[in-house]
Amino acid sequence: MKHRLMDIQLILTRSGLLLAVYFVIVGVPLALASWGESWLRVLLGERWWLVPVGLSTALATAGPFIYAALRRRADRMLLHELAKKELQVTFDSLTGLLGRSAFLHQARQALVMDQGGGQPSCFLMIDLDWFKQVNDTHGHLVGDVVLQRVAVRLAAELRQRDLLGRFGGEEFVCFLPTTTREQGQAIAEHLRELIASEPIRRSDVAVHQTLSIGLACAPEDGTTLETLIERADTALYAAKRAGRDRVVVTDSTNGSPLP
Repeated sequence: MKHRLMDIQLILTRSGLLLAVYFVIVGVPLALASWGESWLRVLLGERWWLVPVGLSTALATAGPFIYAALRRRADRMLLHELAKKELQVTFDSLTGLLGRSAFLHQARQALVMDQGGGQPSCFLMIDLDWFKQVNDTHGHLVGDVVLQRVAVRLAAELRQRDLLGRFGGEEFVCFLPTTTREQGQAIAEHLRELIASEPIRRSDVAVHQTLSIGLACAPEDGTTLETLIERADTALYAAKRAGRDRVVVTDSTNGSPLP
């Protein structure tokens, strides 16, 4: 659908340019013949018509070259704008992580690949504890810095094949391909300890940020991304109810959070 829309925009842009160029080719000589006939007759006599005819011939000859040049320029500008919009959709503007839609698309593909190869996968739902208090106490600029620093720290610790995205607000999501439940829990605990180990500083403000993490794994907890998200989200809220700053793993027997 995205490529079809791009093709439609290119066609409309090129059609508009073509009409504009040939409107000039036809319109300018006609306008000159209509509005300039009197003074052309004074200058050239009965051969005044040679001026609009000659101008029309010159414009008709140059028209395809003018159109081609304008089309190349318009195509470059349109493709640049489309690439910019696609980049904005793919990546979160604040943290630089994958945006929600792009993350879900890539995670779904990675899950299918793991299942095709008989490999396990893990999904982490990550929430910044008491983040609203950070904004209320220190302001949204400090809150933005906290989100950015957490994103950088998490991304630096993950493997190249892992996917990390911002799900919305203060929630992050992580998909760990070819990862067992035990490996996923170890990774989640490492990320939690990493963020809690060092405060995030901006000017004279130090924020001691912690994470609550819910973990679900395929195929034990489900074989679709939607199911994994639901199970991990349930585990995340269990982590919050248990006091936050912890990792809660779903029970593979029924998908409920382990105590």
